[in-house]
Amino acid sequence: MALRHCEDCSKDISTSARRCPHCGWVTRWGVADIFVGVPIITLFVMFYITYFGL
Repeated sequence: MALRHCEDCSKDISTSARRCPHCGWVTRWGVADIFVGVPIITLFVMFYITYFGL
């Protein structure tokens, strides 16, 4: 387990941590987050195009 500094509070956190245990800063986007976010954005765009007829 390697340590690095949190970009928000500058305390040491694990490189595998998704959030800083001290301040709650989100360290990075995970692959699962992208697979959840992309379909939601796609559905929103499809609804917008259908509703406004673009």
